Order: sequence, then C-alpha cells, then structure tokens
Amino acid sequence: MKISILSIFLFFFLFHNNAVACSCLEFLNFCETIDENSTVINAEVITKYNGQDNLKLMDVKRTEIIQGETIEEFFTIYNYGSTCDINYSTFEIGDELILNVTDPLPVFSGGNYAGFVLGWCAQDYLERDFYGVFGNISEGKEYEDYEIFKENILACALISNIPTDEEIEASTVIYPNPSFSNVSIISPRLNTTDLEINILGIDGRIVFQRTEEFNGETTINIDNLPSGSYLLQLRYFDQLVIKKIVKY
Repeated sequence: MKISILSIFLFFFLFHNNAVACSCLEFLNFCETIDENSTVINAEVITKYNGQDNLKLMDVKRTEIIQGETIEEFFTIYNYGSTCDINYSTFEIGDELILNVTDPLPVFSGGNYAGFVLGWCAQDYLERDFYGVFGNISEGKEYEDYEIFKENILACALISNIPTDEEIEASTVIYPNPSFSNVSIISPRLNTTDLEINILGIDGRIVFQRTEEFNGETTINIDNLPSGSYLLQLRYFDQLVIKKIVKY
C-alpha cells in the first residue's frame, strides 16, 4: 500500500502539535490554543508563496518573543487541509503576525526553515497593525492594544485553561467541616496568583476576606467567628465556587 508523504506528515502533525490538538468539532480562538508553556512570538512576513508549492504560504522572521524561551529566528508557514476559511492571500511582505509556535515542525518538503502549520481547527495566529493586535483573540474580543496584549498574554493563557465552576467545586474539599478554628481548603484544580476567599454570614455580610496566591491548598482561621453556618466563596478570575461551612 502506498502512503503519501503528505499523509505521513498530517498524521505526525495532528499528534505532535499541541497548539491545535482538537477534534475539529469546535474552533479554538487564540487564547484557547496557548497555555503558560507556549511560545508566542511577533514575526514579520519576509517571503510570500502562492500556496501551491507544497502548500507553502510564507516565510517569517521572528522580531520579538512575547512569551516563552528563545526559539528559531525564521519559520516557513504551511497550510494543510485548512477548514478555517482564512484568506491567506491578504498577507503581504512586511505584514506582522503574532504566532503561537509551540512545537514547530522540522523542515519539510523543501521548506527554507522550520515548518509551522496554520489553520487546523485553531486560531494560532493574530495580525498586528501600527496600533494593536486583531483577530479571534478570545471569546468576544477581536482587537487589543499591542502593549496591553503582551502584558495580558499569560492571563490569556490561564483564562483559556480555567476549569468550569462545576469541575472546581467537585474537586474542592473543606476540612475539617464543622471546625472550631482552622479550616483547610484543598482544591487541586485551582492554581492562581489571585484567589479571593470570602466568608459570608447568613445575612449576606462578608465576615472574612483574603486574597492570596493559591497552589492547591491553603488554611484559614475562623476562631474569631461566632458559632453558626456560613458560606465560603472562592473567586478565580470570573469563576465562583460556594461551599457551606459550619463553625462550632
């Protein structure tokens, strides 16, 4: 049985490139393609192809690393089996792109540089103009000032990987509960520098409040609270989990 070079490449790509590992049932925006380990760069188009020569689209030169480790300075960008309806003909020499180049592919089929594939179920690139960044950045966001985008890139990565309220609540344990004094909050699905912990009385007033870096476990002291039932709130970005606690 003959297996084409393209088929081998597609098989390798789908299982190798974590930036676009999806089922194609739902298109991923840019934030959803990255995490805190992704390498995101600003790059300039230096060569443009017709897309027919082994489906090569363009060569780009890295001009800035926005997030991640030092990586190749040049990439050859391909388009294999795109279902994303992206009009690649709009790219011109000198255009600037924001690329998620995590796990670039090796040189393939005569490419000048390390290979990178666009448009397989994911928005793994954005465009940049003089003022800012535009494209399918995240849900409901299609434009952002470039400097703000760079400052928020890690938050963008974290937000895209936030578990749901239900997942957080199911994995969160409050112990001991009831308690006389110290209460441990164990939530392995949470890992953030900005966890807000609130305790509310039955009248809805906040009787305890603290914000801290959280890495899965913390302890709070409720020794000074009167005996009774309370609501414990955990806020993480725009997520909210509520647990009932009892003070003896």
